[in-house]
Amino acid sequence: EPVRTPLLSFCHLAAQLRAGGHEVALLDASAPHAPHDHDAIAARIEAFAPDLVGLHLKTLHVQPAYALAAVLAERFVLVGGGPHATIVPDEPLGRGFRWVIRGEGEDALVELADVIDARSEVTAAGRATVRKAETGTPAEIAGLSWIDRGIVRHNPARPFLTELDRLAPPLSALDLFEPAWYGEPPAPGMLLAPAGILSSRGCPAACTFCSNDVTGRKFRYRSAASVASEIALLRERHGLRGFSFFDDSFAVGRRRVRELCDAIVGAGAPVWWTCTAHPAHLDRDVLADMKRAGCAGVDIGMESADPEMLVRIG
Repeated sequence: EPVRTPLLSFCHLAAQLRAGGHEVALLDASAPHAPHDHDAIAARIEAFAPDLVGLHLKTLHVQPAYALAAVLAERFVLVGGGPHATIVPDEPLGRGFRWVIRGEGEDALVELADVIDARSEVTAAGRATVRKAETGTPAEIAGLSWIDRGIVRHNPARPFLTELDRLAPPLSALDLFEPAWYGEPPAPGMLLAPAGILSSRGCPAACTFCSNDVTGRKFRYRSAASVASEIALLRERHGLRGFSFFDDSFAVGRRRVRELCDAIVGAGAPVWWTCTAHPAHLDRDVLADMKRAGCAGVDIGMESADPEMLVRIG
């Protein structure tokens, strides 16, 4: 299904790379009017002449991604990331990828780009010059799986990010997306914007059917002020009044939800939004706070009507 708005995960990764001093180009091949032909995609990449090309790997769409990788691997150095790469890193390494980032990619991708930059400078200058004093080696990048002289290596896992406010603002990367890829804007005068916001990461639940390796069971969240400022920017600069929270479990922490809702109300003109939440976190007071801040709908998992089954699947 074509995506009608820029992918928020791409925004986060591109913004962090730029904040780390790297030059970034982006092609959202999930957009309905973006180039989908392998040769057209390769030509755009060739024009940018990158040192590193990243592909996002989700299990449902991994076969088309591997088909594209087979074309690109002959000319470019590939890094894979995303849920599928996190769970089975050996697989992409056997499909033309030189590097795989497991788990959250913002910091690891910047560290990898630093290492590649340093190597490029050494090659170009013929002597050991390093772009940044802190630049290390691939073996030092937590969460990286890689091929080292023909041997597959898996570095130790990277701890989940806890200080989410220190990440680069995702909306700062929106200029990398071409509006023409997505067709007509949903409303006159509306600028390109993602369809949602990530105010937290992780989920404290332990449902057996969920791949907790990807986002983790440790719940981490942004400050209310940070989220409210992003909402204000979406509304004032991009004309977006309705959006979704993409959090795995939005309503964790009664005090956190109240502070966030207060900040959204205090940010100015009204907005409306939806989220995903567990019923255990929702009561009359929490729902009243959410409604006051513009919540118009809550997605609730309905895995089974059988209480014993619910216990069995966690």
